[in-house]
Amino acid sequence: MGELLEKVEATDLAVPAPIEQRWSARSRSPMSPAHSRGEDDLHSWVGIIMYLPDDDEEQRAAITARFWGEYNRLCRDELWPKYDCHPHWAKIELPATPAELEVLRARLRERFPLENLWTAKQKVDPKGVLGNAMIDTLLLPDAELTDMRAGKNKGRAWYEARGWF
Repeated sequence: MGELLEKVEATDLAVPAPIEQRWSARSRSPMSPAHSRGEDDLHSWVGIIMYLPDDDEEQRAAITARFWGEYNRLCRDELWPKYDCHPHWAKIELPATPAELEVLRARLRERFPLENLWTAKQKVDPKGVLGNAMIDTLLLPDAELTDMRAGKNKGRAWYEARGWF
């Protein structure tokens, strides 16, 4: 927390609440950002926040641009790798550039058992009803993402041929 506060204070960012911190017990779910095998492990949830005015669209856009372009980037580039931080699934956003997307996809593959998730998804959701563009873009294997973008759907017969039904 001290390093985050130092970094924020070294900028001209108007950060009204630079550190929101909560603690929870570890999670046994491998897809949780708080996953740990240690029975007594604790997890720290750190939120970086920017408050937005309701009525001034220009000001909202400027604050949002600085949040994603500077504040969030500072955390993503300088702190997340150092401390093995990962965003909560409800807070994750698609990056603005293909290069940033590949970095995020690589970090997710390193941290989470995405192959197991993909295998389960193929079995329980062969038509992709439970997916959406963001989740699929972040979590699908490269070949599946390429097929999805090309409009190729495998259909139930493809999965049945592999013994998944």
